Amino acid sequence: MKLCLIYTKSQTVRSVIVSETARAELRLIAEYLSVFGRNTVMSFVREFDNKIKMLEEGVVEFPIVRHPELAGAGYHVALVKNYLMLYRVNDMNVVQVAHVFHQSQDYAVLVEELN
Repeated sequence: MKLCLIYTKSQTVRSVIVSETARAELRLIAEYLSVFGRNTVMSFVREFDNKIKMLEEGVVEFPIVRHPELAGAGYHVALVKNYLMLYRVNDMNVVQVAHVFHQSQDYAVLVEELN
């Protein structure tokens, strides 16, 4: 007996834009993780893509950041393996990914850049 799975593309509720800064950070993360092997990089990429898909589909809204200034600006944070994805949703319901960085980093230093 042959099992046939049919996947249908779910409807996108909103767009996700990954900033140039976040793209550069993702390249650096992938470069760093490559030291640990291709599977490590691919695992991170799959997890990141999954979070993006969840945001596109409106499946989940991740928590507001704890930092008061960033929270006041509407930034959310999603955990991607050992990294944090910092994003906000604008008035047009578009998700804007601002940064991706290791969870041990102090993201408060990003406040000046984001404001």
